[in-house]
Amino acid sequence: MLEMLSIAADFQEWFTPLGLDTCDRVAHRFMPHLPKDGSGVQVERRVLVAPGKNELRIFFKIYRHASPSWRFWNRPSKARREYENYSALSRLGIRCPRRVVCGEKRTFLGRLRYAFIATEAVEGARTLAELLGPESRAREEAVPREIRSHLVAELARMTRVIHQAGFFHNDLVWRNILVSEMTSGSPLIWWIDCPRGRFVRCHWRRSRLRVKDLAALDKSASLYCTRSERLAFLLRYLERNGADDEVRRWARAIQEYRKKRWPDDWH
Repeated sequence: MLEMLSIAADFQEWFTPLGLDTCDRVAHRFMPHLPKDGSGVQVERRVLVAPGKNELRIFFKIYRHASPSWRFWNRPSKARREYENYSALSRLGIRCPRRVVCGEKRTFLGRLRYAFIATEAVEGARTLAELLGPESRAREEAVPREIRSHLVAELARMTRVIHQAGFFHNDLVWRNILVSEMTSGSPLIWWIDCPRGRFVRCHWRRSRLRVKDLAALDKSASLYCTRSERLAFLLRYLERNGADDEVRRWARAIQEYRKKRWPDDWH
């Protein structure tokens, strides 16, 4: 069998004393009750305790393939791509969970049997959907206007930064955006779950992928944000002071993408 195991330098001191130096040992430590057969993805919150260290709280995600997959032959797994993308996002100044460990187990022919990734848990965080969506309304938790404005501005800035660098998330929906520190100071935005993200050099493809990311964000925003907030996001993203022809062109492109991609959700 072939395997790749990458432990982030900041967390080596948790893994080495426990002998977690192979993919099987890491997978069994965090998912001891996984069935031997079956395919799918599973995510669990776990705690790792090592001698002389504080508790390490993580999220562990494993992809399993009952029949070794040719799909990822000579290609990185989703877990590995997400692990690498977190590094790319960090270099771009985008806040995301710290990488802990990533592993791939393959057959001798290179077919993928399983792959996993672990990231440090972001304590006290909720997804943007939980914060501004129907769950918060059911709890009658009104987010102050200034906090909402900050979230709009910061999310627009972060999206502009990655797009200007030629990086695209490709699944930038509200459940993949975390918000923390709501009790004191300004809230912090974190991006998670990015196995589809990638850098793109081709300029004509970049334009389409920009619309895709923006439409994914607008899908939920159309339900839980005001028209003024959605316009403010687009103005911040495009670095415009008012709704000129370019702003209107991008707004139409976003709407057209949403109608085509999610016709049943269109309203």
